[in-house]
Amino acid sequence: NDTFGLDRPLALTDAEADTLQLNLEKLASILTDEEQADADTAATRLRSLVTSGEDSVDVAPVRPAGPGATVLASLRRAVASRQWVRFSYLSVSSDSLTTREIIPDQVSVLDGVGYLWGRTDADQTSGDQRCFAVTRIDAVEALNRPAPAALPRAIDAEDPFGFRDAEQWAELELTEEAMWMLEYLPVWHIDGTRVEIPDTGAWLERFVLAYAPEITAVVPDTLAERVEQRSAAALAAYRRLA
Repeated sequence: NDTFGLDRPLALTDAEADTLQLNLEKLASILTDEEQADADTAATRLRSLVTSGEDSVDVAPVRPAGPGATVLASLRRAVASRQWVRFSYLSVSSDSLTTREIIPDQVSVLDGVGYLWGRTDADQTSGDQRCFAVTRIDAVEALNRPAPAALPRAIDAEDPFGFRDAEQWAELELTEEAMWMLEYLPVWHIDGTRVEIPDTGAWLERFVLAYAPEITAVVPDTLAERVEQRSAAALAAYRRLA
């Protein structure tokens, strides 16, 4: 039987070892303290697997876990123990910091970023769940308040946030150079350089502003008007600060 090389130690080139090291550093930002030791061990072993003919060089431990890892660990414990959680949340849409009390249903890591799905009421269903980015959560506190049974969320790897179920959609005409969006952002190809994107309100307005140089047309006109209004409000705010 073909063992695909798994019956002997790995022989990594310097480039392969460096790539693994970078991935370990990215992973470290979401690791808990208990998991950090495993990452450090893996990093230390990397250079000993390189067969470049040079002396092995120890790899320094990967960077310490960031605050996101601590938040992630606290949320996971609350999900497991079925306790309500209170935390501060920075909303991008309203640019405000608010305090939330949530029934934590599920914590998942997607493309290296942690997310919490939860509800504000025990009678709500999975369809009422809100999604919170762990990077915008702070001051997590598990409350002395039993939470109802968790409502696990089935996550579609191709559409983890359910954008395809949006009720309203918009069409964008992109430049050729911007077609990379199809691989990384919630846009779906129509034909040529035309794509469709769910109209989620303020989020889409910010999206169009952020990528304006790479967007040559917007449909419907009402979306273009909303973006123009948001742009005008932002410019007015800057003038007041000047």
